[in-house]
Amino acid sequence: MKTLTLQIGDKLYTTGRITAWQSREAFAINKAAIDAVKVAENMDENDIDQVSRIYQVADDLAIRKLNLICEVYSRKFTADELEKALTNEEIEEQMQKIMKGITGVVEKN
Repeated sequence: MKTLTLQIGDKLYTTGRITAWQSREAFAINKAAIDAVKVAENMDENDIDQVSRIYQVADDLAIRKLNLICEVYSRKFTADELEKALTNEEIEEQMQKIMKGITGVVEKN
């Protein structure tokens, strides 16, 4: 796997290892996101309970993504530090890099 990098402030973090558990969690996060989109597409926007559940699922997924990124980088920073330093787009970019590293789309060193 190619080394992944993440810039937080002035520090550059690297990792070259994604464990089997981390891979499984990344796949589970993506599956849960797809399932949530399917539910959201078919829900009644006037049903406050359904809307609230979708927001809760989105929040839960965001936390899982932050925690996974922290795990992949060997907990060199906290989820709070990560969330404060990165935009949602940058977090998604990291998730894409992790998925590419897992699936072998990233070239080997």
